[in-house]
Order: sequence, then structure tokens, then C-alpha cells
Amino acid sequence: MPPAHGAVGFAVAAVIGVIVVAAGCRQASAQSGVACFETPEWAEPGGLELRADASGEGVLIRHRTTAERLREDYHQGSPVEVHSPRSAVALYDPASGRLDGAVDLLWREAGTEVVDCDRSSAAPVTPFVLDARGRTLRFRDRAIRAAGGNVLMLVAAPGGERVAVLSAAGSAAEAILPFLGRGGAAGTHYHQVFLRDHGTEQGEAVVLPLTSEEVGLSGCWSADGRYMIYADVLYNQLCIVQSQAAGGDRR
Repeated sequence: MPPAHGAVGFAVAAVIGVIVVAAGCRQASAQSGVACFETPEWAEPGGLELRADASGEGVLIRHRTTAERLREDYHQGSPVEVHSPRSAVALYDPASGRLDGAVDLLWREAGTEVVDCDRSSAAPVTPFVLDARGRTLRFRDRAIRAAGGNVLMLVAAPGGERVAVLSAAGSAAEAILPFLGRGGAAGTHYHQVFLRDHGTEQGEAVVLPLTSEEVGLSGCWSADGRYMIYADVLYNQLCIVQSQAAGGDRR
């Protein structure tokens, strides 16, 4: 990853009756329609959750560690709320291109659909087929050429009309921590969007300044289909792609 350009966010620590704001995520790079950030405070095993903010323009991202998820599962259905002293919530504002830490209250009062990136049922990607051995992509009986030679991941958008394709231009590589994510590849990584009805590409490929050569990547659509989030499975960094950057109009 390119060096960070300074802190652009803030973390949250809760004190009785008071919310104290302190430093958070750092922007690593940005291009039209895609912004990437280093997220060192989230570098713990766990999972991400997404929801639109109350305005419907930005996206809220919440990181939960494995221990926090277990506590939430234990208290599910009870009035007990699990709070974290970490910077667990961040808000991405597409107008400014910033990822800023946010208070838990902003998450709880957003009133929008939540996507649990690790636990939500994935929409089907058929008739697209990923050949895991050859890392090639097909649509029915037709070969599809991805921007990178190695196709790593297919993720269907909500509603199932679009499929995000992650590919890499370099040689295939086995992740050092394979149990944390699928095997990856070296070289430049690309995000593309294809239509499920006839297999054509929508928009142009977007370059992601992430790599899966050593640690695998995960991908997740927001519930409204406006954003695709890629993160390494150790949550050290993530990229946020707006759907119009590769995929035409927002939905």
C-alpha cells in the first residue's frame, strides 16, 4: 500500500454520560469513485457490518471483533447492549471522500438495513461460474475475460442483477493465512461489474491498491447496492467502490 497521507478520521471512546472523540482511520489512496484507507484500529479478527446512513448518501461501516460478536449473540433479544471502547464505527462520505469515526448512536439510529458481511446469505451469481482451479470466469458456455488474468471472487449485488468480479493480473499465490481467506494473487487487482442477464460488463474496470498475495481479501455489497467494500481479512485496510465507478447508475 502507498504511504498514508495523515489522519482523516477519529475514533470513539465512551465515558459515562460523555463521548470522547480521538484519532482513527487514515486515507491511503483515492481515485474517481474509489477510496482506500488504512484501518489499524480494526486489525483484529472479526467481521464487518454495513448500513446506509440516515441521509442515504453515505455508508456506515462497523467492525466487530470475534469476542464482541460472541457477547452480542449471548445477549441477543435482551435489553443489554454491547458497547465497544474502540473506534468500531466509521462513516464514509462520498462528497468529501473521507472515512471518519462515528459514535455508536449514529449507527443505532440510522434506521436502514444492515448487511453482515460474514453472516448474510450471498445472492446467487449463476449463470456466472468461477473455475477455482484455473481461476477463470464463464457465463453459461462463454468465457469471460476479466481485467486481471486470475479471477479471485464473485459477489452478487442485492437484487441479483449485478455481479462484482475481483481479479488480479499477477500469478496465483496461496495466502500465508489460508484459513482466514481464499488464496490470492500477485499484481494489480481490479474490480468489475457484470450484468447477470446477459453477461456484459457494466462500466469500466477499477484498479484497487490492495493485494491478496499474502493475505486474502473479502468483498461485500451495501444493502442498497451503492457501495462495494473490499477489505483484507485481517482488517488492516479497505477500499470503498461507489457503484457508478464500475457499474453504471446507482441503485
